[in-house]
Amino acid sequence: MKPEPSSLVDALASVRAMRREVLRRLVLDEGRIDVLAEHVLGYTLRPFHRDLLAFQSNAKDACLQLAPRGFGKSTVLTITRAIFEVLRNPDVRILI
Repeated sequence: MKPEPSSLVDALASVRAMRREVLRRLVLDEGRIDVLAEHVLGYTLRPFHRDLLAFQSNAKDACLQLAPRGFGKSTVLTITRAIFEVLRNPDVRILI
């Protein structure tokens, strides 16, 4: 017996909704900026990116992070962090 196409479409929509909810909870409730970068924004994070994000997250005030040109500092640290902060607080103001 073949499943109905509409039931497959409904099942796929349900799985996609569950995936979105899991991602939302990981990013907003657990503060997983790495999940935002990889699974939502589609960036490829290398181990040093994770270290940079962890350092940035643990910094109390402003922090300076240096890495060679082309290492993805602007993409991973600036863009992802700005999106993360806006998702957590839509009223936040960010100066880049």
